[in-house]
Order: sequence, then C-alpha cells, then structure tokens
Amino acid sequence: MSYMINGLRVPKELVSTIESGRWTPPREEEPTYLAVFGEPAVHPMFYDLDTMARENSHWPGLSEDEVFGKERPGESLGVDSRKSLLVADLGPDMPIALDYRLSENPRVIYLRNQSPTAWVYIAPDIGSLISQLEL
Repeated sequence: MSYMINGLRVPKELVSTIESGRWTPPREEEPTYLAVFGEPAVHPMFYDLDTMARENSHWPGLSEDEVFGKERPGESLGVDSRKSLLVADLGPDMPIALDYRLSENPRVIYLRNQSPTAWVYIAPDIGSLISQLEL
C-alpha cells in the first residue's frame, strides 16, 4: 500500500519497517549515533506513521529561514520544506528528513546541531539508513 504525506510518497521500506516495529531508536546509543550522524542523540524519537503525518502537517508552510533551508555549498545542503518529510529526530531541533529534491527515491539528510547548524547528507536512501542503524 502506498502511503502519502504532503503529496510525497513515504518509501515502502520505511512503511514496512515502521509497521514491523523495527523503526525505533537504536539501543546502543552513543556509538551508533556518533558513527551515523556525527553527534550524540539527546532524546531520539523515530516517528510512527501517525506522528510523521502530525510532525509534517505544518512543515511545508515554514519559511526557508525557519528551517535553515538555504543551501551553503560545502557547508549545508539546505532543505526545501515542500519537498521533504520529517521522519525522526535525535532531539530538539535535530530532525532527520527525507529529501525529495533530486529524486522520487529520497536521500536522507539531518540537521546537525553543532555550530554552524547545517543540513548534512546521511544516506542515499532510507534503506541505507536502516542498514547503518542495524534496525
């Protein structure tokens, strides 16, 4: 079954991982988060489909400034809130998003909380992130 949020298709692999109960924050916290995201998690939350829909309900209406969306070559990928979906967060102001700007098979990006705040590349697709996190 195809699941859509804000007109964007949630990848089937993510839907099946959520439905199977495997889309949860890794238990071996610090080393996993440092290896994948480059910083520790504060209070990680991986969204179920209802939470994902709720978290994304106002996301497309936020301005470029509100979401640190401006691309800064070599520093931040930026984000387009109309072409991305929030799927998890590692803590306050630390979202993980699917970025649909380049493809219908979105890459995974993350808003790094270290200074300077920047959207960084994490994985080519959600399946790769699921593998990196050993979910």
